[in-house]
Amino acid sequence: MYDLSLVLLLLASLGEARWNHGGNSSLSMDEPSTSRSILVLKDARTGSTWFCLEMNERGQHIQQESLLNWDEGLDMLKIPKDKYLSRSSRAAWVEQSLLRPMPKNPYAIQASCAPPANAVLENGRHLSEKMGNVDAVKKEVCDSLEEVGICAPPYTSNACADLHGCFQQDTLQRTCYHKDQASALHGLSFSYAELFGEDAKLRIEPDLLQNHAELLKTTVKKVRDQGVNTKVLVQARTNIVRWTISKMVHSVRVNGRSSHRFTVHDDDTITIDEPEMLFEANAARVTQLITMGMRVDPTMKVMFYEDIARNIDRSIADVMEHCEVPASSLRAAETETEKDNCQEQHEKMPKDYIRNFDEVLEKMKDYPCIHRQL
Repeated sequence: MYDLSLVLLLLASLGEARWNHGGNSSLSMDEPSTSRSILVLKDARTGSTWFCLEMNERGQHIQQESLLNWDEGLDMLKIPKDKYLSRSSRAAWVEQSLLRPMPKNPYAIQASCAPPANAVLENGRHLSEKMGNVDAVKKEVCDSLEEVGICAPPYTSNACADLHGCFQQDTLQRTCYHKDQASALHGLSFSYAELFGEDAKLRIEPDLLQNHAELLKTTVKKVRDQGVNTKVLVQARTNIVRWTISKMVHSVRVNGRSSHRFTVHDDDTITIDEPEMLFEANAARVTQLITMGMRVDPTMKVMFYEDIARNIDRSIADVMEHCEVPASSLRAAETETEKDNCQEQHEKMPKDYIRNFDEVLEKMKDYPCIHRQL
């Protein structure tokens, strides 16, 4: 277990660090289409969405936020969800996603290809209208659904394959990322605090995280025993202060959450009432994330958000090297991507965002690493 003060010191001083060394029926599903895969554990606002998008644009296959919001998506499609949200189902999804290219989630193909006419999105649009126009390769994949059926636990059937990358980035994705050739690297990314069938009140409880780490460790071993060279990557932040500011604004603006510890104003400035608890809680999440990654695989690597934002090409090259995949397997991105999840990360000075900055600075004087970042 990392000592919190040591992790804070590490995060405060490693701004330049790169690594912590510590479908479809056209291809057979009898064996993985690639022999290398990656499990990415992350926390919110670490640039993972953009990182996955850039990897996918370059011909790889990384399922972005692959365990997120299954309950809402299954409800939208009127799919009974109990068997999908169980511990065994979630673990099976991770295992199969490390064995072969899979969709973003179990219902992505159905949502894209055969949405029920009465399914309505949050903005009031019918799902069938949203997915009206897709490219030719994706249409061909959708046309094969009648033969392969619906993706369901334990996710081993052809119905759960996404060999052309038509469903990996977004549930309502319109195009395909690797139409003409198999990806050299596949895998999935999700929050380290995702649940595996437990009550949401237990999220980030230390005992539960340790339990999940053991579950993922066993899953990675099972995949490796089947001949797939699987690596583990952790995405974290070095600057706790800016990360906390970003998470506060994001939680209110995107998720509609509020807190007694802070107030987000209309101009996106913030009043922080309990900075000691707030900053320390987020530092603890970094500790939990890194510790969990080491429990899953002691040879895991850490990639910092700041490095992703600073040089995405170098970050991708580092991941390919870690996964022992030739750089020649990367193709040039066909479109210029926006820095999704790297935008509005509050990179100016903290005093530009915190209304009661002097008060916060005074309260944090006994926390030297945080005080330094302020």
